[in-house]
Amino acid sequence: MSIVLSIDDTALYTHVVQLLALIGQNPSDQPHPGCLEITDRMRSVRSEHAVVRLGVDICLPEDDEVLLSLIDQALSATARAPILCVVGACGRAGVTSTVIRLVSQYRGDHPLTIVDLSDDPLFPARLEVCAKPPRILTWEAIDSERGSALTRLGTESIAIVSAAQAPPPFHPAEWIATVQHRGPVLVDAGRCSPAIAAMIRQLDAFTYLCCRHASRAQIEAAVTRLQMDSQRIFIPARPPRNAWADRARWIRRGGDQRLVALLASGESDG
Repeated sequence: MSIVLSIDDTALYTHVVQLLALIGQNPSDQPHPGCLEITDRMRSVRSEHAVVRLGVDICLPEDDEVLLSLIDQALSATARAPILCVVGACGRAGVTSTVIRLVSQYRGDHPLTIVDLSDDPLFPARLEVCAKPPRILTWEAIDSERGSALTRLGTESIAIVSAAQAPPPFHPAEWIATVQHRGPVLVDAGRCSPAIAAMIRQLDAFTYLCCRHASRAQIEAAVTRLQMDSQRIFIPARPPRNAWADRARWIRRGGDQRLVALLASGESDG
């Protein structure tokens, strides 16, 4: 969804442009079907697109947070970047190492959001090896700024971690869905537990199943827990020979390059 400004007041126009810059949005000036128009012109609300009337629906700068919230809701409802959850078929399957590699290789046009659901206390430090380390935020800070403040994350890549290796203070799937419009989301989901599998299904995410040190039984159990469309599951391009020798046609095979391309594609349906 694009944002269109039809604002005659110069000071008001500048103020809105500055607000949009905080969230990485560049407005246009030509309304079209499906856009979100912000205007100070007296007009009917009947339109082929959503309209926010300044001075009628909201008043700026008092309602800056309201405007950001409305924009966030509009973007969240229309834009769906891909979500990739990296999970392990067993413990120490190489999940975090895989996530760090993908972050290092990502060169997409949109900011990457990395979500840490593992129990690795060194996760933030390991991100420092990336050429352009993401900005680190904690679940605790996000919990205190829920709502329109999430829109102000801007255009930089971010990583959400736990300050005390404790579970997030709220259901992470809800938060992940609210930032999906920013760009792709990469989740270090740790071991494929029933709770993690349920979250992945709720998000309709792509899944990369790490198989290092996993037995065939462990991999089959993880796939069973996921209960997903087979076209949304990836396994390593070269799985360990002793892990899963069978060529299951319902599992997509992909390496780092394929996964990075998926993240950079901006397409949630692959």
